[in-house]
Formats: sequence, structure tokens, C-alpha cells
Amino acid sequence: MKNKNINGFLILTFLVLNILVISCKPIVEKETIPIELQSTQELKKFSSAQEIRDFLKNAAVSGGYSDIFVTKGLGVTRVASSQLAEAVGAPSVAKSADSGGAVDYSTTNIQVAGVDEADFVKNDGKYIYALTQNRLVIVDAFPAENAKILSETKIDGNARDLFVNKDRLVVFADDSNEIPVFAEFDFVPRPRYTPITHAYVYDISDREKPKLVKDYNLNGNYYQSRMIEDYVYFIVIENVYYYGPLIDLPVVRAASATIVKPDVFYFDNPEENYNFNTIASFNIFEDKDKVNAKTFMMGYTNNLYVSQNNIYITYQKNLPYRYYEKHNEERFYDVVAPLLPSDAQSKIKAVREYSSLNSHEKWDKISAILEETYNKMDEDEKEELFEKIAEAIDEYEARLEAERRKTVIHKIKINNGDIDYGSRGEVPGYLLNQFSMDEYNDYFRVATTTEFYGRVPVPLPVEATESRQTSSDAPQVAKQSEAVVASKPMSIAIPRPIRESRYVMYNNVYVLDNELKIVGKLEAIAPDERIYSTRFIGDRLYMVTFKRIDPLFVIDLSNPESPEILGELKIPGFSDYLHPYDENHIIGVGKETDSNEWGGVSIHGVKLALFDVSDVKNPKQLDKYEIGEAGTDSEALRDHKSFLFDKKKNLLVIPVTEVKGKQYYDPRLGYYRQRFWQGAYVFSLTPEGGFKVKGKITHNEGDEQRDYYYYGSPNAVRRALYMDDALYTVSGIKIKANDLSNIDNEIKEVKLPYEKERYYDYPYVKAVEGSAVVSVPTSVEVGESVAIE
Repeated sequence: MKNKNINGFLILTFLVLNILVISCKPIVEKETIPIELQSTQELKKFSSAQEIRDFLKNAAVSGGYSDIFVTKGLGVTRVASSQLAEAVGAPSVAKSADSGGAVDYSTTNIQVAGVDEADFVKNDGKYIYALTQNRLVIVDAFPAENAKILSETKIDGNARDLFVNKDRLVVFADDSNEIPVFAEFDFVPRPRYTPITHAYVYDISDREKPKLVKDYNLNGNYYQSRMIEDYVYFIVIENVYYYGPLIDLPVVRAASATIVKPDVFYFDNPEENYNFNTIASFNIFEDKDKVNAKTFMMGYTNNLYVSQNNIYITYQKNLPYRYYEKHNEERFYDVVAPLLPSDAQSKIKAVREYSSLNSHEKWDKISAILEETYNKMDEDEKEELFEKIAEAIDEYEARLEAERRKTVIHKIKINNGDIDYGSRGEVPGYLLNQFSMDEYNDYFRVATTTEFYGRVPVPLPVEATESRQTSSDAPQVAKQSEAVVASKPMSIAIPRPIRESRYVMYNNVYVLDNELKIVGKLEAIAPDERIYSTRFIGDRLYMVTFKRIDPLFVIDLSNPESPEILGELKIPGFSDYLHPYDENHIIGVGKETDSNEWGGVSIHGVKLALFDVSDVKNPKQLDKYEIGEAGTDSEALRDHKSFLFDKKKNLLVIPVTEVKGKQYYDPRLGYYRQRFWQGAYVFSLTPEGGFKVKGKITHNEGDEQRDYYYYGSPNAVRRALYMDDALYTVSGIKIKANDLSNIDNEIKEVKLPYEKERYYDYPYVKAVEGSAVVSVPTSVEVGESVAIE
């Protein structure tokens, strides 16, 4: 009989189905309601520390939390004290120092006008304030020829960022406290180090003697901060950590005195990991110890956008392990069962509704139903059924994967220091950075990349046969395969679709309303590419994706419910950062590329491009300038604060680490390497003239200018600013002032206080070049270089 050999086939069948329904078998016999099914998506507030502990325990049992007893590292950059403090544009609002300052001066390159972003260098047109090696250095910088250091102030902890507002200055610093903890059944306390964030407020009315007036400190790692008028908002992230009966809750202190214990809010939806995200605010001129703070327990924050009225915190959705178990069960009942013969569907439905049976017993009965069903089918019927099931499962898995890859967005309302929760939303895909978000006319716009591993159809060449007539399909087939010659009607056989497992990638634009509900979307943009940069400007979005070439998309957002692509430009290379020149021109900073002999893409030097978008349907590249060779880099590719641009002055400045020239042998390291140059490239820029190099400024000296560079070098120029006609460049060891009208004319150099730090010893090397023996030093200090001639 046709069903005689069903046993061998059933082995394969049940191996497949075992994957589909494994979650029907519970981990424990106790029937519990998964936490994800109890989620209300409403904001709730914990009433006590015990309630938080109970929630975390329940989340762990239900699979909603996998990191209760282990403190994991955050996605927060910790900077070594031997370097300048790291920082993550419309220029920020200038805060004038006094009448002795410059008339025209630059400020930090920020994203939203009126929302200042902290950085390790600030100026007010008269003074430069810099953090270097955990010191606050105030330089009387204007006029440039009289520049000098006025004061040096030691900062406790790892100095990160600062704000300046008239005669007040805030420094953010990381530190840590040691807390003894007893592990379960242990008799010796073990040290645990908890991170602390300090917001030091200084009175700088006397720049020669800054006075510490406040030390606000919170548990957790410093993340980011903003200043809106006189109010400073900063975010601190701390792992939710409890051990035994203890749990660390957020606390705000003034010096050592507790002044605020923030309320802790949460959603009862599942997260893979939980963190306390504390948003704190204070008035920089407030004399009393007054801080507003609220804590939200949520996932790992990885991107932040701040407007004048709202803070948007985003993170990648991470679903817990048992989320998939539950959805495997759902997959069987909702995807597989409906494709079975109707009588099998009815029997399975009846079994599922048996209230007296547990999961094991239900599955035993369903297994018998499946076996009975398959034994009634011939091989062709079973093959056709399994193909339908496989396709349905692939579609289901794609939807599930898209759900897992969503970004969660939390909107926090802010107003004169007040902090209130707004709303929560989700969008498919992940965000690249803060420029992937924008608030405009009560709408929140985001650009995302969706990327996952899944099974997708594979297009196959069509094979011609004489089996059946399909002349009506001939035009469509001809488009798919040039091998088909449509000179006469062909009889062809179309093979069944084959599916392969591979990475799927595409990009999306979503428009959300005031409650963070999606009201408009544009999906599946540039398949198999990802977003490299975005910039929202009014009703438009400029977006760069990349795989082999650089498409610049111009997207219309004037109708929030119906975003559309107006035009695109495809050119070699890509832009990592986009900056508006004016309403019709965009500046791009990225890398140049071309196709290589192996069919791939070779990445070359840093590329600056000026795009003309006046004709939105046909954007054009007006000009480009390439710096260096492969390996050349610029901090402006990753940090917009290192990008200086002023249209009125036709001025553009970026820091560059340039790889140049042929490789040479370095006997100290024992291999060939290339020469480096590090410093600031200074350009003039106009649509008519394009990019013109006005000059280059380096803080390296002697042979350092061409022979040696390492990441994090204190000699590296990282910021540039101007006051009237003087251009100032800032590194970890000095500030240089050059004449803007003649960059080669150095006006003044101010050496910053910097203590050299010794790196590890190199093995002693003797290199023979010709008949000469070259002795190489056995160690190198930060700030020193070794030149090999």
C-alpha cells in the first residue's frame, strides 16, 4: 500500500514537529501564566524595595529576566584617566562671558537648537574650559595672543563632560564605591564596587579660583546630559542588582547627605535585562540642594534624543528565552494546525479545550491524531502539506524575528526641571544613533534598519521543457531570466520555490503621533543595505545607506501619514555624518570606496561631499574631497561634536588621522607599517567653489608629524573652535591658536597640564639596515614618539 512505509517518514516528520511543539512540554509541572501575557503596557510604580524584589523573582521564573544576581556591563563608554574625557549639531546657544570677549564665536555642534549637549571642551567667547586628565583647566583665550591658563582644578573621579552657563559650570564625573556583600552561606564579605555619577557645580565668577558649590551624586554610570536654559538634565544607568535580602535602589545625594529617593516606575512587559534609568534635573543657579529625579526600570538604553520639551529613551527589545517557548506553542496551534485536514483540526481543537488534561497528556493525544492523519495520506499529499507548513512557518518566524528586533521608545516630558512620564511606543528595527530620531510639529520621526536571520525564497532560473504551454507567463519569465528566448511560445515547467537561510536587511521610516503610535510608515527601503547616516531637516529626511555604493535618499515627510521617497543619488562611498549647509545643500563626511578585483568593496580615505538637493528628485554631488588612504579616520565620523562648520565664515574643520605614503619597516615593532599624520584639516566651503584646503594644524612635534600615531594619543587634535578671527584647536596636551585668514600663522600655543604615562615595555630590538645597527628604546611614554629613518 501507499502508506506501508510511513514509519520511516514519520521519524523525519516528528523530528520536525518536535521543534514546532517542544514548548508544549512545560519546564515545570506547575501551570503559570507567562509574564508576557499579563502585561498591561501601562506605567506602574513600585511601592517598596520588597515589591521590586518580588517582581524580579517572578520575571526570572517566567523567563523575563536572566541577570538578577550578576552585574553586567552597560553600553556606556568608560574613559581612561590618561585621556581627555570622551563625549558623544545647529550650534548651541552662546552664553556670553563679559564685554572683553569675542563678538563672534563658535559653540558646541548640537542636534537641536536650544538644547545644549555636554562636551569636554566649552567656550564662551572669552574663556576656554577643558577637561584633561581629570583636571578642569580654564584658559583666558581671547585675545589669542595673550592666551594663558588661569586655573587648574582637580576633579575627583573620571571627568567626562561639562556645561558652562555664565558664571556657573557643571562637571560630570564617574567614580565608584566599595560595598561589602555576603554571598549566600558565605562567612566572609566580598567587595562589590558600585558606580557613582557626580555632578559637580562650580561658581566660576572668579575664573582663577573656581569654587565648588554643589556635589550632586547618584548611583550608576553617567550616560548623557542636556542643558535647556538654566536647567541641567542628566541620565544615570545602573544595573538592577540584588543579592539575598538586599537590593540597591537609586539615591540622590548632595555630598554625602541623601536628598531624594526617586520613585521607581516600570512596565510589566518582559525584558531580558533590567536597569534603573534615573533622570535627574536641577537649576544650575539654585543655591538650595534641590534635585528632581525619577527612575524607570527598563532595558539597556542605547540611544537618546532630547527636544526642548521631551526626552526620548530608546533601547533594543530583547525578549526572554521562554517567550520563544510560548510562541512555539502558538506556532503549532495558529500556523500548523489550520493547514491540516479539517477533521484533524477539529480533533486537535477538542483536545486543546480539555480542561482536565495537562500539557503532556494533551500532546500525547495530539501526536496520535497527527500519526493517524499522515497514515491516511499518500507521499505526494504529505509532501505538499509539509511544503505549505514550511512556507507558513517561515513567514511566522519572520514576523516573530521582526518583533524581537523592535526598538522600544519611552517619552519623558520635561519642563523647567519637572520630569513626567509621557508614553511608550515600538518600531521595527534598530536605530543607528541620535540622528535617527527627530521631533517635529508634535510628531516623532525615526529611521531604522531591520536585520535578522531567516528563511527566504531563492529566485531560480527557469528551465524550458515541452511539458505544458504557458505563453501568457512568457513576458514575466523573460524579465527574470535572459536565458529564455521569447521568439516563439515555449512550454516550461516552473520549479517549486526553494528557500534558503540568510540574513535579511532593509530600512524603514516611521512617523509616530504624540502618544507614540505609528501613523505613517515607509518600509523595505534599500534591501540588503543598512543605514549609515540620517538627518531630519523640517519636512525632509536625508538618509544614506550602503553596501556597494552610497545611495542618498531624499524622503518627503510633509504628510506624516504617507512618507515617500522623492529622489536618490547613487555614488561610490558613504557618509557617516550629514550636516545641513543650507536648505538646498547637505554636507556629508564618510569614506570613499570602489569595487575591487574580487567583486567586493575597498574602503579608502575620509571623504567630504557637498550635495545639492534643490531638485529633490535628482540630488547631485557638487564636490568631494578625499583625505588620505585606506585606514585614514576622523572622529567626526562618530562624534558630531568634533565637526566645526560656520556658513558665514565659509569654514569647516574636522580632526583627521591620515594614513599616507608607502609602508616602511619599523624595527621596534618588527613589521612594516605606514606613516601617519594627525591634526585638523581646515577648509573653506561654498557651493560655487567646493572644498578648498586653507591649511592643516597638528599638535605633534618634529618626527611625530609624520612617523607615529596611536589611538588615544594626547597629541591628537579632537576639537576646534573660533573666536572672531582666531581658530583654536584642542588636544590633551595643548591648545593652539591660528589666524583664520592665514592658517600657517600660529598666534599662540598654551600647554595644558599633562603628566606623561608610561606604556608597557617593548622588547629590546636591534634592526640592521644596510650596515648600520639601529638601537630602539625599550619603552615609550604617552606623548613621546619613536621615529625610524
